[in-house]
Amino acid sequence: MTSDGSRPGEAFVWTWLPGRTTPVVAGRLEAERDRFLFTYGRSYLAREDAIPLYLPELPLRSGVIEPEPPLPVANCAMRRPTRGDAGSSPTALPAAPARERRPTWMN
Repeated sequence: MTSDGSRPGEAFVWTWLPGRTTPVVAGRLEAERDRFLFTYGRSYLAREDAIPLYLPELPLRSGVIEPEPPLPVANCAMRRPTRGDAGSSPTALPAAPARERRPTWMN
């Protein structure tokens, strides 16, 4: 995947896989009205060492992944962790008040 300046409504998502020293393209984030859709790249899904970027909202699967309502984008910082979430703990920070959830660059 390569970035193309003619399509400002999309961004490519890179990640560092465990034990690797260079990042790989994991997928694409695409703006659709007031929300962002995520799609894992075919080459990323084909990797034996591919991992989900964030569970439960971004499971490792093909196809478009829509954010859970009312969120505009899948994001661990924008929702309150629940029991069983990967990485959740009793000391996790509470979710931000609703007025602070939308990043200023989206306004």
